[in-house]
Amino acid sequence: MRTILDLQDGALPNARLQPRRLMTTPAAVGCKPCWASSFSAYDTPMNVEFTAVFRQVPEGYIGFVEELPGANTQGNTLEEARRNLQEAVELVLEANRELIVEATKGQSVIREPLKVSA
Repeated sequence: MRTILDLQDGALPNARLQPRRLMTTPAAVGCKPCWASSFSAYDTPMNVEFTAVFRQVPEGYIGFVEELPGANTQGNTLEEARRNLQEAVELVLEANRELIVEATKGQSVIREPLKVSA
């Protein structure tokens, strides 16, 4: 699979990157449950719908998610690109969670679900 997770480091759309598995639970990096409750926003499954955009190129298909910068992928077929994009979105969300947990380690923060209608 060829998945581009982050273009900030100068990766090009045709670059072949291997996605790395990230820690998926805040507890793995020492995060405590939010405020005085045992509830954690990370314990609530996310049911979100994004807009996937695919374009045919000579090498196959490239795809990205309009609402989620960094969720980009490519595949030899449209079906492969769809599968790869699903995984890219999951990895980007995991990476974002890991980054914020690390950035707020040892700080008092409140984590809670946020519902948005756009």
